[in-house]
Amino acid sequence: MNFKQECSEFYDANYRASVRARFGRHGRQVVWGNPSNTTCRFCKKSKPEVSFDSIAHAIPESIGNRHIVTTFECDSCNQTFGDEIEHHFGLWSNYERVIGRVPGKRGIPKLDRYDWHIRNTDEGVTEFGVSDELKVERDESEGRITITATSAPYVPIAVLKAFHKMALSLMQEHHANRFDRLCSWILNRDHKQLSARICTTVIFTTIQGVSIEPGEAYVYNRSTADQTLPFITFLVGFGFNFYQIFLLEDSQSHLPSFEVSPFPIRDSRLAPSYPKTFDLSGTAPVIGGSQSASFIYDPATFVEGTQ
Repeated sequence: MNFKQECSEFYDANYRASVRARFGRHGRQVVWGNPSNTTCRFCKKSKPEVSFDSIAHAIPESIGNRHIVTTFECDSCNQTFGDEIEHHFGLWSNYERVIGRVPGKRGIPKLDRYDWHIRNTDEGVTEFGVSDELKVERDESEGRITITATSAPYVPIAVLKAFHKMALSLMQEHHANRFDRLCSWILNRDHKQLSARICTTVIFTTIQGVSIEPGEAYVYNRSTADQTLPFITFLVGFGFNFYQIFLLEDSQSHLPSFEVSPFPIRDSRLAPSYPKTFDLSGTAPVIGGSQSASFIYDPATFVEGTQ
């Protein structure tokens, strides 16, 4: 049995899919929640103490979600999320959204710096203006290209909060009620304070050479009584990557350790997909960091030129 088969059997035995969602530029609006709702899922406040006039997106518009909206996120929480965690998520994900041609609120983004740029044309061409801060390396023998760029400053734990907020927005209400501490942690503007048991490890899997369009999101809830397993695992895919996080319910706050396993992500026709991990526990801004993307490409489509 290979690794993916083992992972598949693990999830078949311990989890079931409670939410499957696709999001993109097109499609009719899908409303998550009761239209007559008067209580916020996150701060627990109700009308008239809070209002529900703004459009609240379950998944950020920046990664392509135009039509999945919710009825249970109050205007105050919506503002907090936009100003804080989704702002840092946007800074952190901007590089991948440009490379993956992910259409956001204002179309496909671009990166323009003093001496380098990444731009996408309407004809589907991605243009790189290279410098010491943007490097493009090709391995013609493997048909692989690696792009490394200096990233904008962001706070890692705020990015992690944004992933958790997506999961809490999409999960069913009776499951969300198990995560009061997590909701309080997400809303806390002081990112150095922890008020819930958090898994800061994120698993990501790159689908080689294939952009995920429309985007995809999945909520899997534990189907067994095994308290050593996280109650929820959440996956969201955009650009070329799927990201997976694990949510511990309030009753698991004192769990000394727990078991996690990567979800078996599909392969592309170009190459197998393999999971990797990174950590988002940092509470200080990451300044002067770099981000890399490596993927399969067709050498015939790569053209070198000068400005």
